[in-house]
Amino acid sequence: MRKFQTCLVAVALVAAACKTDRFADETSWIPSTPYDKYVHSIQEAGLGGSAVVRDWVDAGERAMDRALPIFAPYSQVGFFDPTETRAQGYRIEAKRGQKLLVEFEVSGPDSLRLFVDLFRAPRSPGVPPVHVASADTLSGTLEFVAYWDGAYLLRLQPELLRGGRYHLTVRNSASLDFPVVAHDTRAIKSVWGDARDGGARSHQGVDIFAPRWTPVVATTSGTVSFVGTNRLGGNVVWLRDSQRGYSYYYAHLEEQSAQRGQRVESGDTLGFVGNSGNAITTPTHLHFGVYVRGRGAVNPYWYLYSSPADPRPVAVDSDQLGGWARINVNSVSVRESPSSSAPALSSLERNTPLRLLSGTGNWFEVVLPDQTSGFVPGASLTSLERPLDTRLVASGGLLVNTPSVDGVPTDSLEPGTTVNVLGNYADFSMVESERGRLGWMRSGDMASRVALGRPEQDRVE
Repeated sequence: MRKFQTCLVAVALVAAACKTDRFADETSWIPSTPYDKYVHSIQEAGLGGSAVVRDWVDAGERAMDRALPIFAPYSQVGFFDPTETRAQGYRIEAKRGQKLLVEFEVSGPDSLRLFVDLFRAPRSPGVPPVHVASADTLSGTLEFVAYWDGAYLLRLQPELLRGGRYHLTVRNSASLDFPVVAHDTRAIKSVWGDARDGGARSHQGVDIFAPRWTPVVATTSGTVSFVGTNRLGGNVVWLRDSQRGYSYYYAHLEEQSAQRGQRVESGDTLGFVGNSGNAITTPTHLHFGVYVRGRGAVNPYWYLYSSPADPRPVAVDSDQLGGWARINVNSVSVRESPSSSAPALSSLERNTPLRLLSGTGNWFEVVLPDQTSGFVPGASLTSLERPLDTRLVASGGLLVNTPSVDGVPTDSLEPGTTVNVLGNYADFSMVESERGRLGWMRSGDMASRVALGRPEQDRVE
């Protein structure tokens, strides 16, 4: 197969060199992402109109249209078949100020180049996603700080005719270091929007409670723009982050230690926790605020919050990815996402064969014989290593690529040959011929049974 694929590319390149570039009017734009540069190189080679390229581009769009909702932290191991044009999409909710950290590793017999792109999901129908970040294909990481609350679409797609296994991890982390030494968001006891002055105003920050004289530090590098006092905040410090257009407000300090105009790095001490200003009657704490140029105060909580560091480990057998398994229980629901509470898409009977695409936690993402996809528990699947039955094909027949009357023939069987039955779906059986070819046959075309001991149920997990 690899030699055949290489020949296809070589023939296409030769053919492209012999005709006029049909994309001359489309290449004036300057590609900026690794994905765009790759598409541009395909167009430059004159291959943009080929069916395989169109399918590849369409696969990338479908992946975002059908993106799987996930919640960080999340871990998944998946497989891309080099003979298919496929992409994987994920939908991630993020709060303003949260950092999305995407890490990925690839492995396989080929040199797998994986394009990893992040988009802001459209808020209304008919509006395309907005590209916001790309991973360096060699670094294995993508970092992005959400500027708005909302959904983001993550897309993974290998280059054409390349495949292999990938391991994806998605985490949410703080985009700012915590401003009080030896504390974290568990020390926040008053949050954004809490009522103040009997409801006359609302809290425009968070209160971080800590003992008096606990060091208060810079959450990022920047310049101290103000050191002084005011009626509400008492002893205060303002830190300006010119690179991002943010300012950070530290109030109720016992004492300041920074100087106006001072350049500081993250972790440098600016002052100490106290209860100056209108906090004189409350326990000691730091009021911390985040202000955006041209917008004003925003909720600081998500800038400081990190989700649990470790996602749920992948417990299913990732060595099975790319292969087939079959249902090992009387019936199982195919779910929209890897959760028993997710909507059920369909129900499958025992011995239905499925192709394994990816694994997360105790779930496999599978492709059904009708080409729909979903998730099933790993414990409900068994290996195809042992056949269900062995049958004689008395009058000969054809193997087809799908369990359908419209299936494309992939092999012909002579009368008297035997096949191993590996699974059943509707009126068809998945079989393996004597030559080791997998395919589908009508169950009624296999007339005679060959004696075979009952197979062990090899569970795939």
